[in-house]
Amino acid sequence: MYIGHMVYVCRQIKRVLRRDGTFWLNVSDSYNGSGGAGGDYGPGGLREGQPKYPGRKERNLQDGDLIMMPARLALALQADGWIVRNDNPWSKHPMPEPRKGWRHERPACPCVSELREKHIQSQMAEQGVDRHRIYDKAGTKFEPDPDCPNCHGSGRSGGHAFKDESWRHTRSHEFVFQLVKQRGYYSNSEIIKTPTGANPLSVIVAKRHNYSGKHFAVFPPGLVMPLVRASVPIRACSTCGKPWAPVIDRVQDEDGWVDFVSRYEATCSCKIVNNRAPRGESPDPEPGWVLDPFMGSGTTGLVAREFGVNFVGVDISFEYLDEQAKVRTRTGQPSKALDGLPMFDVGETS
Repeated sequence: MYIGHMVYVCRQIKRVLRRDGTFWLNVSDSYNGSGGAGGDYGPGGLREGQPKYPGRKERNLQDGDLIMMPARLALALQADGWIVRNDNPWSKHPMPEPRKGWRHERPACPCVSELREKHIQSQMAEQGVDRHRIYDKAGTKFEPDPDCPNCHGSGRSGGHAFKDESWRHTRSHEFVFQLVKQRGYYSNSEIIKTPTGANPLSVIVAKRHNYSGKHFAVFPPGLVMPLVRASVPIRACSTCGKPWAPVIDRVQDEDGWVDFVSRYEATCSCKIVNNRAPRGESPDPEPGWVLDPFMGSGTTGLVAREFGVNFVGVDISFEYLDEQAKVRTRTGQPSKALDGLPMFDVGETS
């Protein structure tokens, strides 16, 4: 059902996307039979008190199977006519996962959980944020009470119990698919190339960004910024909308001849007639457009505003739009808040 719904939504995106446009789609994975969806259902979340989503339980997969949802969705979108140009892994800094292997272990002493709860309550009061946000900031390791009569400061009490948990590596990546309608789509490689002039690597490194709102899965601006800059024109024809392209010239410096962008020029055949543009449009270029169909907290709109391009956002949740997104994306002059953020991790060149 999820894949079918996503194919339908992406079909509508394809309907309004320019032929030279790009659609960036972030997809994460999960395990068959895993629990419900995150902290929105926790105390202070926007879905607090609602019945929790029971998790995915596919009959054709075994319990604990990685569903491989990004791959399945990408194949479905290919079958529906999209061109999948790349499957960029987004390298994240995830929360620790308590997955351990076989062991005999004493249970945790209640004094540890009591200290954790006391710390969380104090952080909530101090920072003025909801409970489910504290886990990102407070950590999960707490020293036991050295005067506890049960564990005597060890943090463990009672007899050993055998546990046969299913260990695995902590998942630290999601996928960002680059989807297009045709070859020859617009891109500005000059604005995101590495210092050596090479294309950036496909692995995108973007650290988590502090955010105190109620949305539990927020994009860091460092993930969105290079994608917007690479695929949204800062200048486009005000008549037909076709992006302008950089003009590349060469200059000699101490390292030899290097390329540089001297200006931007039109790529369309729209002409000025009698000092007026066709259909009364202004001959001056205008910024391109960003559409975010899953707007959430509005990070993409925030980046679009800072980059100086137009933005339209849509989300199924009125609460997210009303309480967060419209505040972060309100139009105004760019504040240069994104200056200094890394584009792509340079690492090796390609």
